[in-house]
Amino acid sequence: MSLYKYFLIFSLLGLLVTQAQAQHQISGSIVDGESGEPVSFANVALYPEDEESVLQGAISNVKGKFFLQNVPAGKYNLEIKFVGYQAYEISGLEATQPIELGTIEMSRSVQELDEVVVKGKAVSKPVETTLEGMVVRPEQNLSNLGGSALDVLRNTPSIIVGQDGGITIRGSNSPNILINGRNSAIASDLAQLPASAIKNINIITNPNAKYDAEGTGGVINIQLKKGSQPGTHGKMELTLGNRYRVNASARINRQGEKTNAFGGYNYRRSPGIARSSVIRETFGNDPQTLRQERDIDRFEESHTINYGLDYYFPNSTLSYEGVLEIEGENDSEVTTSRLTNARGEQLLYNVRDNTETGEDFAIDNALTYQRQYQRKGQDLRISVSHSYRNGYETQDATTTSLDDSEILPSRQRATDDGRSHVSVGQLDYTRPFDNNNKLEVGAKTILRSSDSDFIFENVDPATEEWVNDLEVSNRFLYGEQVYAAYGIYGQTLGNWELSAGSRLEYTRIDTELETTGEENDQRYLDIFPSAKALYKLNDQHTFKFTYSRRIDRPSSWRLNPFPDIADTLNVRLGNPALQPEYIQSLELGHKMTLPRTDLTSNLFYRRTNGLVDWLVNVDENGVSTRRPENLASGTVYGLELITTSQINDWWDINGSISFFRALIDGTNLDSDFTNDAFAWNAKFTSSFALPADINMQLVGNYEAPEAEAQGFDDARYYADLSFQRKFNDKSQVSLSIRDIFNTYQFGSEALTDEFRQYFVYKRDSRQVYVTYSYTF
Repeated sequence: MSLYKYFLIFSLLGLLVTQAQAQHQISGSIVDGESGEPVSFANVALYPEDEESVLQGAISNVKGKFFLQNVPAGKYNLEIKFVGYQAYEISGLEATQPIELGTIEMSRSVQELDEVVVKGKAVSKPVETTLEGMVVRPEQNLSNLGGSALDVLRNTPSIIVGQDGGITIRGSNSPNILINGRNSAIASDLAQLPASAIKNINIITNPNAKYDAEGTGGVINIQLKKGSQPGTHGKMELTLGNRYRVNASARINRQGEKTNAFGGYNYRRSPGIARSSVIRETFGNDPQTLRQERDIDRFEESHTINYGLDYYFPNSTLSYEGVLEIEGENDSEVTTSRLTNARGEQLLYNVRDNTETGEDFAIDNALTYQRQYQRKGQDLRISVSHSYRNGYETQDATTTSLDDSEILPSRQRATDDGRSHVSVGQLDYTRPFDNNNKLEVGAKTILRSSDSDFIFENVDPATEEWVNDLEVSNRFLYGEQVYAAYGIYGQTLGNWELSAGSRLEYTRIDTELETTGEENDQRYLDIFPSAKALYKLNDQHTFKFTYSRRIDRPSSWRLNPFPDIADTLNVRLGNPALQPEYIQSLELGHKMTLPRTDLTSNLFYRRTNGLVDWLVNVDENGVSTRRPENLASGTVYGLELITTSQINDWWDINGSISFFRALIDGTNLDSDFTNDAFAWNAKFTSSFALPADINMQLVGNYEAPEAEAQGFDDARYYADLSFQRKFNDKSQVSLSIRDIFNTYQFGSEALTDEFRQYFVYKRDSRQVYVTYSYTF
């Protein structure tokens, strides 16, 4: 070996030894300045001198002791913070050797006065606007007590929840719904996710290239509660409602020096009744009228468990999160149908008794590693997750003729065994170059698959045996792969914050109808650009402009062609040939911040090519078939206003109103499939601080009629009233009355040259809940 190689090796070894020797420890003990008791779980941060970024952090143990290990040689500032104490700072620490700071006495930040007591009232903000969209806090809206995630979204500005749980934002369908920032199978059934398990919901109306391009209306990110306070904390809550509705929850977290462990359990029991009716008139040579009345009795029960562990390294965090959901459902529907011709002659008169049972199991697991660097704003995040859902549903239906006793009752039954998997791997990296420039890059892979095995059988009148109906039974396999990469560059120029980026996504979708051997595959490579410009005029006024291109891929249930047999005269089908929607979205906004009022206004425009809408067709036998189709285009534009205001010390309000125009062009299918209409919706929450520590809250909601390709959805409106009484800092009781006037219902009208159909659905929406919660 040459002398040069020996020299290089010994130089490297010497450098390593020097670096190892240059690592030092900083330690100390934190106590209360008055009592001398240890201050446990205080946050200790070490900053390089003349820098704002944290080099290393620690938490004091139960004895108030803290240790900062492996500190490189240099000059530092140290800061200690804890709730109820004034921040403690030490400047000019020079780490040339181990440093023992000794006992550090912290002063309390609150002085108790004998003569004067001042109480302040925090402004209630169940919905708060941001420059990206909105933050929804379910616990600050009392009418959410005992409800589900769908109930929370019903009280959210610009969002409309349909009768089947479908969600639209500003008139656009299919937002991308995430659970804790992740794609999850749990998001497919928000009716079973209790509101009490939700910390907040972040809504991004026009997301940039960092987010999945999926979703017409933007991104809805549901953050579940996990707990992150030092020490041990917990809360128990019990809600009882009419019809023996129950929602019970308990959660706990324990945060120590290096770990934060948390867990929560929610039980939800939600029985209910409903009634629907259909009137359909067909035109032509042999006009007919169908009248249907349906009585529905439903019982739903679910158990939700979320759990996790955070482990803190000096400059990074490793987190595990899991969610487990088990639910059961029992439904009974009795439908009376009467079909007559133009002469009033009765063609059909029967009653159909249909029972459905369902069992659902879902589990979601995720592992996340996050690294913070010395440079402020530099961040690396890597996550992997997998979620699984298994749903098993049975139906048993008997149809009995009411006008001819000689016709034997017909019986059908069906089973639907469905499984779905969602696996995600994601990497995000942010690198600021200085205070004015920043680069964000990342990559993501999403793998989805589902297997739906549907078996439909009829009773053979001759043999009384069940016979598989091969024209209806099917097994549908769905697979989707999405591979994505993105880059965003941002720059600050004076009062301007500018960013532009692009996302590249390759999509592969494969479906197979195993019964018939029919296969369908889709492959597409797309670029999704985005841009954002913010201008801060002053502390009161901020303006923004955003642009993005997005996609809405057809989901498996919209592609699956299996029929719903709950009503043989009104059948719903999927469409295996459905193609994705492509969306161009623009938004111009302004936020005004005053001492007691925040006012946000947004002008928005959204153009969708290949718009998907559900179309109804009535055949010569009087059977109505409803399935999704790609229309030529759809355009939505409008204005949204959101305000949060504290009128005085005992009254604050949250209000929103959204106006938009929807233009639907379905001339690629039929010249009748066009519509053009204005719509609007308004939501209002008013909170009052009454005597005896009682809070009262009034919620109002109005959704104007909205255009569809073949007609309109009816207006919907309701009002909620709630009261809450706090006994101390730990316990409180609440009373909530939803839909006081019992006005909430769904209705729609479809009109073509061949038929007119009107549908209305009314559930027992007037519900009363009493909630008690205890915090420790």
